[in-house]
Amino acid sequence: MLTPGKLNSGEKLTYACALTVGEYRGLKTVRHGGALGGYRAHMLRFPDEKFTVIVLFNTGTVDPAGYAEKTADIFLADTLGPAVVQAEPAVAKEKATESFAPSAAQLAAYTGEYES
Repeated sequence: MLTPGKLNSGEKLTYACALTVGEYRGLKTVRHGGALGGYRAHMLRFPDEKFTVIVLFNTGTVDPAGYAEKTADIFLADTLGPAVVQAEPAVAKEKATESFAPSAAQLAAYTGEYES
């Protein structure tokens, strides 16, 4: 289950039978995430450190992999390599405080019966 796949070109993948094999901040990792409906989960294992983080959420608006990594940052602080700093995107992020107040005509355009 830990043997990554290989493309016809010979390029190795990080995906290995539902597990992703790689590294985080210099340490070997095995991870798996999942989502269904409004639920999110992630398992992040550091096999050489014999340390595993599992996070479960009952909301679909979170990044469980990010929470697993932040947890590992705390517990493996003395073992992990330096953190990689991500550059800010060139496009400005929208302010979370901005509000949207659609007009009655805009709302009426979406009024109706919907089926999934």
